[in-house]
Amino acid sequence: MRDGRLVMEVKNDAVTIGGEHIGIAEASVLYGMYGQYIGMQAVRLGSTLDQVKDTLLDVHLAAMQLLTEQLIKEGRDPDGGEDEAETDDAEGDPGAGCI
Repeated sequence: MRDGRLVMEVKNDAVTIGGEHIGIAEASVLYGMYGQYIGMQAVRLGSTLDQVKDTLLDVHLAAMQLLTEQLIKEGRDPDGGEDEAETDDAEGDPGAGCI
């Protein structure tokens, strides 16, 4: 994994996320770690593991629906009809598109 930075900010009830040198592999690891952290906190506060799984799955599915809608709005193929040059990182790792 290469060096990168992900910044999440909450200000006036709005959440923004930005990053540098974060490819899909790095972002996926961060996403998984964040989900695990949220899940552990929810269990500590009394939620069951099934409640955590259901809630995190609902959040994931909603995020993917919004992503699909955004791609369609931009006139892009949500099933991956992009030019490879747009999604490959500078090191030439196919499929490691930067986020």
